Amino acid sequence: MKRVLSALFVLLLCFGLAGCGKTSNVPPRPEDTRLEFWIAENVEGVDFSDYDQGGMFGGHMYLGRGYHTHYAKDGQGPLLPDVYIAYIVTAYPDYSSGGQFVTCIRITDPAVTVYGLTVASPLEEWDAVMREMGYEISGYSSFHRAQKDGFCFSYGGGELCIRAEVTNKQKIVF
Repeated sequence: MKRVLSALFVLLLCFGLAGCGKTSNVPPRPEDTRLEFWIAENVEGVDFSDYDQGGMFGGHMYLGRGYHTHYAKDGQGPLLPDVYIAYIVTAYPDYSSGGQFVTCIRITDPAVTVYGLTVASPLEEWDAVMREMGYEISGYSSFHRAQKDGFCFSYGGGELCIRAEVTNKQKIVF
């Protein structure tokens, strides 16, 4: 009986230590950015009442502070401005998990830097930085995608999108 209890204790200890050593695969937050939130960040306690919102199914989209939606002359809207930062907030890591996490960041503002680059930086510079960080690059002439560990940076055409893969194991329909 002592052996069984000892073995059980050692097993539990190993599992506990293995959990402590787990490293996150979230891309490091750049030091050079003025983004208010980072990808996969838990924003459950954030008061978004001062942020303009855009509509979407299955989550919420908030524009960064200082960016505002507008309405077309025919009353359609709210519409996104030409230059903005948008944070899409959903459950994570699965849509059934609950919570509020930043699962996508869309940037069109050329003044915003990420890893020293902007939406106006040449694709070759983006590719070099992403490769150095261990990302796999794919794409075509004006649009590239860098993927690794369930995270994707897509860039080109004046937009950067940083996305965390969200699973849908319960097959939730929005």
